[in-house]
Amino acid sequence: MDAFLGVLGTIGLIVCLISLVKKKEKKKWGIGLGISLVALIVAFSINPSINDSNKTKKDDDNLKVEENTDDKQKTFSEKDEENETQKEEQSNDSSKNQNNANVIIDKSILEGNIGEGETIEEFSSKDNNLFIKVNLGEGNNSISKEDLAYSRFSSLTDELLKDDSWNNVNVEFVGVGKITMNKSQAVVNEFNLKHFKTEDIMKNFKK
Repeated sequence: MDAFLGVLGTIGLIVCLISLVKKKEKKKWGIGLGISLVALIVAFSINPSINDSNKTKKDDDNLKVEENTDDKQKTFSEKDEENETQKEEQSNDSSKNQNNANVIIDKSILEGNIGEGETIEEFSSKDNNLFIKVNLGEGNNSISKEDLAYSRFSSLTDELLKDDSWNNVNVEFVGVGKITMNKSQAVVNEFNLKHFKTEDIMKNFKK
């Protein structure tokens, strides 16, 4: 619109000049000049208004861009915090699992490594340590309770040594004694299986 009025004003000036050249009446020349001036004034007055409007629109667009950028940064920051929280939770869960050493061996499997009339009264794990309480029952007259305890400790730990999630095993034989050993004391036999030597088991037996 401002460009149109500017062109109109310019044309008016040209008409006025032509009128002067042709020596037309001063009245017509004055009317043309007046129209030209009005057109130019209106054009220049509208142009700043349009510029101001465009500037305001640009400022609004820039503000929206900044707000969107801030929102995106906030979203990314929140996602990073969530990821860090999840990592910490996973790390804590992993540490708890390692510390608690919840052995995958089931109590029923261990019960297959003791004799008839014998029972496993307790089986638990804490801080990588295993605790087993065994009742040998009435026992066998042909073998002492201590020798039977050595034999049962050996058979029980043969099964436990298939799992690497523990460090120490403590087996209490009710009314007989206790045997505690670390898995690092185990050796490998000709079948590439881990086990505790009988002499080492006997050395760690305590009444």
